[in-house]
Amino acid sequence: MRDKNPPMKRMSEEHVLITQNEIAKRKNKWRLVSLDFDDVAQTIFTRVIKKYHTYDPARSLYVHWINRVISNALRNVLRDNYGKYSRPCIHSCAFNLGGTHCGWTPSGEQCAECPLYRKWQQSKESNFNISQTLSLENHAQEVHAIQYDNFEVESSKKIIDSRMKDKLNHFEYNIYKLIFIDEIDEKKVVADLKAKGTEIQIRKLKEKFVNTAREIINQEDLAI
Repeated sequence: MRDKNPPMKRMSEEHVLITQNEIAKRKNKWRLVSLDFDDVAQTIFTRVIKKYHTYDPARSLYVHWINRVISNALRNVLRDNYGKYSRPCIHSCAFNLGGTHCGWTPSGEQCAECPLYRKWQQSKESNFNISQTLSLENHAQEVHAIQYDNFEVESSKKIIDSRMKDKLNHFEYNIYKLIFIDEIDEKKVVADLKAKGTEIQIRKLKEKFVNTAREIINQEDLAI
């Protein structure tokens, strides 16, 4: 069984300086006035200390690794402070197609046609508008920076695709590859399989893909 509380590993002086420098680079891009960046920086540094034992110099340069950790920490700060009352679509919903688009509702939009959205609208939307200085969607600059600044997105995607092959069975991985690697429209994939006499529940498969990808991201400390 993995030790839930592994011993802290002492950071080298060089890595401390690199960490402080990389954190400081984010300050000029920080525009969330309700959160003091110095407090955020301390939170990030604490996370780095806790994660430092996972750094493997054989796998990546320290500057690449530390930027993934910093970006993930910033994403967590936004989630914790701006996601408490945000609509359920934002919280890794399998049907979130980006923006305000939804793969489940008849209209294709994130709206009250979805029972989860409707429940949020009735119970949390007013709290969200009152408690936040600005909604998460309005922090475009910060969100963009967190998602793409110093992120090795393509590299992370390749790792996920590779690990999926180990975590899914042969049939599931073939479906995943067709849709998410070969980028074939899922309706065509379902139709082609049906024509061959194979029926699949695409919704359940996509939910499994999302959950498996989330597991890989957490294990590898990837940033997407």
